Amino acid sequence: MSIFASAMKIYIVYRKKSMQDEIAVIKSGFSLYAMFFGLFWALYHKMWSLSIVILLFNIIAGMINSDSIFGVNQVITIFGGIMMGVFAQDLREYFIQKKGYAIQDIICAGSEVEAELKFLSRS
Repeated sequence: MSIFASAMKIYIVYRKKSMQDEIAVIKSGFSLYAMFFGLFWALYHKMWSLSIVILLFNIIAGMINSDSIFGVNQVITIFGGIMMGVFAQDLREYFIQKKGYAIQDIICAGSEVEAELKFLSRS
């Protein structure tokens, strides 16, 4: 067991306004998956409009020609990936709130499942 296994993370619990039994748990913080696989991460979380924006961003970044070894298009792509990793969870929260979910609780837990269990035991 590593020293990172017991690290607590912050989770935000959302509940759908119309249905009291439908909840969503979102981890707060940086997302490595979103940084490296931004388009697929957005598709997995069913954020269709964000997926289109990411696809267009990648197409435009790929169309920029640069003669240097480490060109402008690579810098733009790396910057876009870092920004996606930084703001991924905020974007998830925005899209889930658009679907009618409201924030219910903020929980510190070791995993998403543990956060959900803590929330359900409190309510």
